[in-house]
Amino acid sequence: MSKNLISSTAKIIGGSAVAAIGFSFGRDIYKSIKKRWKKLLILIILFLAILGAFTGGVWISRNYKHIFDSMKFRLLSLIVIFPSYITLLYISYFSILGYRKFISSNDSVNVQNIQMDAVFDSVLQDGGITTMTFINNVAKLSSSTENVIFAVFIFATGMLVGFAQRSKRKKVWAAEDYNEEFMENNSLLEHEDKTIEDTANDITYRVDHVGTRRITLMPLGKRGKRGYINIAEDGRYAEYTGIV
Repeated sequence: MSKNLISSTAKIIGGSAVAAIGFSFGRDIYKSIKKRWKKLLILIILFLAILGAFTGGVWISRNYKHIFDSMKFRLLSLIVIFPSYITLLYISYFSILGYRKFISSNDSVNVQNIQMDAVFDSVLQDGGITTMTFINNVAKLSSSTENVIFAVFIFATGMLVGFAQRSKRKKVWAAEDYNEEFMENNSLLEHEDKTIEDTANDITYRVDHVGTRRITLMPLGKRGKRGYINIAEDGRYAEYTGIV
């Protein structure tokens, strides 16, 4: 059985967030970015590192319905966390270095330039660095508590979010299993074209609307008629009304 309807209901129960960001670059913006491309690149790297460390923490700590998903996401988390952790170590190191220079010189503009350029040069210097040099640098950075705090904080925050999601995810899975059984008990079959067939009454519906408390079904070939699946507060299907 296709489970598009059940999955749609589960997303409403579990909650989902979709963020869209639109960018419009004019000539002045382009010139500004061209002058500051190093700093922009560092900000992008920092954002990706924070996102990677946070997401890795979430993937490791939250639960999964199937063992395959558990293995897959935990493996992916390790792949994502390592480069994110190293990047955050380097950036936090140069941030601390820049702060100390600021305290000693009290020149915020120069310190900002030194800090951002140093990060860029250390990560993307011409010729790169040898493996042993890289390992030694990471070891030195990791030995300093103040360099590790930021990276660990991001990762720990992700883990806390993952743990917080466990209860809700269990409820969603329980509702999905129950709703699948409900569909079968009421002779409702979802087809690949997303229509719902009431096999007991030879009626085919098109899903008109999926709400938090009710699914509206439009019977094909019967204008002005509707069928409904009422939903309980816990997300489980409570009643199939048929055509009313």
